[in-house]
Amino acid sequence: MMAMKSKKPCSFPRCSKLTTDMYCEDHADRSRESRKSLYNSRWRRERKAYLLRNPLCADIYKQHKTPVLATVVDHKAAHKGNEELFWNEANWQPLCASCHNRKTRLSDMMDY
Repeated sequence: MMAMKSKKPCSFPRCSKLTTDMYCEDHADRSRESRKSLYNSRWRRERKAYLLRNPLCADIYKQHKTPVLATVVDHKAAHKGNEELFWNEANWQPLCASCHNRKTRLSDMMDY
């Protein structure tokens, strides 16, 4: 017998519907589209400028290891399509791909 995932509230802002996925059926496509539309030419320009100002991986730096160039602008708190949180530079941090992948993997594990 296969174990079923427990249901949790939809991650879309102010939605309380329960789902086994990140978003309920009503918000799955809308949320994906709103997130996708944020990663546009403005984002690419802002990302590039941010990485020029913050060239080193923040996680590696905190661990006092040999500096590594950052290649990703990570959102510290998941924005989930919230434009205010998405564009807030205080919510950004420079990470190398390895550290970003680890953070994402751990975050995904916490969601389930």
